[in-house]
Amino acid sequence: MSLEAELEQALDAAARLHPAELRPDAVLPAEPHAGARIYLAAFGGGEDVRYLAVDAGGNAVTDRVLVRDTVAVRRAVAELAEVAAGPRVATPVYLDRIAACAAELSAALDVFAAVTQRLPPDKAEPAAAAWRAMAAVARTGDPANLASALTAAGGAVDALVGDVLAGYAAELE
Repeated sequence: MSLEAELEQALDAAARLHPAELRPDAVLPAEPHAGARIYLAAFGGGEDVRYLAVDAGGNAVTDRVLVRDTVAVRRAVAELAEVAAGPRVATPVYLDRIAACAAELSAALDVFAAVTQRLPPDKAEPAAAAWRAMAAVARTGDPANLASALTAAGGAVDALVGDVLAGYAAELE
């Protein structure tokens, strides 16, 4: 099944599961863990944005940790920041670990950027939040500043996680 078809199924499931039976304004696919694709749907705009994550089976995700990990490739950013933090001796093993983490983060960001580009122009707030997150990532440019840049971007990611959890449309465990 194509990603577009998966997104349509996720939109339909989120609309069906949302308490007000609204159609989501946007949906973000993410793989917070290997083999676990989750779709984060955003409803409404402005000050009253609501969110609901659905799994590949079209069920509401109620596991708080899984929702947190789904939001804005949090796990990939955190893992890369942990590996890159502090003074290190450049060994082949360390460099391979950094490269693997960076590749995982890059793949997650590519998906995030592709979905962000598809956000409808009439949904300004979800699109603006997504582009702010992408801009924060883009500012990390210089590899010499990787750890501090990721730490700085972590605040924006944590703020987005907080927004999603505060505006979540299903009971979280």
